[in-house]
Amino acid sequence: MDVIYLISAMLILSFFGALGSLDFARLIRSREVEIWNLEGWPYEYGPYRRSEAPVRFYIAIAVNSFFVLFGLCGIIMLILIYSL
Repeated sequence: MDVIYLISAMLILSFFGALGSLDFARLIRSREVEIWNLEGWPYEYGPYRRSEAPVRFYIAIAVNSFFVLFGLCGIIMLILIYSL
């Protein structure tokens, strides 16, 4: 029964890793394109001010790095469990 709990936890961690890597692609794409929100003045750069954009970008990168790291750990643990 403990093995089922462990495998399900590793699958959940792998899911978070996939979400983190997808969000990396979205962040980098929106950073390169620099989507402007002209209707939302004075919040010209998306839903927040342009001066806040780099800080939010780097915070999002840090959070998604943890998701990807946990996901990779989950995948490695699944491989180790099934190889034993």
